[in-house]
Amino acid sequence: MQPISRNQRQVLKLSSLTQVEEDRIVHLWAERRRGLSVTEMTELCGLVKRLLMRSRLPPEYADPQARADLIHDFIVQKIILNQHSSEAGPLASVHVLHGYLKNFIKDQYRDAARNATQSLDENTGDEDADADAGESEVADSRLTTSQHQLLVEAGIDLGNAVESARRFVAMLEAAEKAYLALNTCSDDEDQYPISAIADRLRLGSSYHYKAKQLGITGSKGGFYQGYEKTRIGQWLVSVGAQISHEWQRELMILLVILCHQVLEQCQEDCA
Repeated sequence: MQPISRNQRQVLKLSSLTQVEEDRIVHLWAERRRGLSVTEMTELCGLVKRLLMRSRLPPEYADPQARADLIHDFIVQKIILNQHSSEAGPLASVHVLHGYLKNFIKDQYRDAARNATQSLDENTGDEDADADAGESEVADSRLTTSQHQLLVEAGIDLGNAVESARRFVAMLEAAEKAYLALNTCSDDEDQYPISAIADRLRLGSSYHYKAKQLGITGSKGGFYQGYEKTRIGQWLVSVGAQISHEWQRELMILLVILCHQVLEQCQEDCA
């Protein structure tokens, strides 16, 4: 068994709650719509933060500070700002909040990819007119501040990444787009197995090899081992990313951008 890291110890220390504290969250949550006092709201937010610090989240939130920033945004948007208008009912258990947080992350990913593409579309009407201003607006797209900053610090231009993703997806075969749209880029409940997609498109026995070439089926050594040899891996490298564990947060943002392009182009093909 691997030893617990310093970061993991910090998360556990911050997040442990007693049964009394869990019951207090349930009570304060139920009272939100009538309006909590400043003291009560402060208490609720503090307890929820400690609870959610131990949620099982995507790898880019393994760092305690990144996790804390995410939870802060969740608390502000989903607890403080909508306490009177929220349609969320009473909590059957405090652990329901872990699911709420994961849905919040999915919404952020979708919004980031959608708004990045929209921002690019708004600025490509006249490629010769004030290119620098257009690039600035793309850089100021609706990615969250932390996501945008990650790409900037990594030396990745958002506008270039979105346009590169658009070109990459346009060159994919119909089957490859289907693999991504119906499997990799779909929500868990809507995902089709690769084999089912192959049967649906009558692709024969070569589907697994093509999926592996594309980069959407696993291989020995894990995600980072040799992934740069796949087509998606080559695209990630082409926009300035590195295929390594240290780049997992940046890779996730780029894959979200890629998925948005896949879903958008698939919708256009079916229209």
